[in-house]
Amino acid sequence: ELRIARAQVARVLRDEPDNPDGWREAYEIASAASDPDEASRAAARALDIYQRLAEHELAATLVNDVEQRGQALPPKFFLAAAETAERLGNGAWALSLLLRVIEARPRQRSGCAHETAVLCQRHHLAQLLKFQRHA
Repeated sequence: ELRIARAQVARVLRDEPDNPDGWREAYEIASAASDPDEASRAAARALDIYQRLAEHELAATLVNDVEQRGQALPPKFFLAAAETAERLGNGAWALSLLLRVIEARPRQRSGCAHETAVLCQRHHLAQLLKFQRHA
């Protein structure tokens, strides 16, 4: 049954590659099939399209689903998810998503877990806020 659903969604996405509902369904099917690579790809694509369409509530629902399932998606997904949380005015959720990115990335020699200055700044801000939360 998953094989048939996957083929049907693939046809939809071939005809409409920017269909967020198709990518969301592809994510659901890949998750049900225990295919983490495809689930990751589909979730990232759906989130990207939701953000471009300013569908922040749908993006937030997708991120919530990913979090509830405990799926290990790439840090890039959670960075984008943090932007969605920020746009919705949920700073605490945005911070928790950024912390998830920081904790998932190995430390480099520079002491910063990220390649760019912007991410380094977010890292330091998140670490400071994390420290203040525990104080």
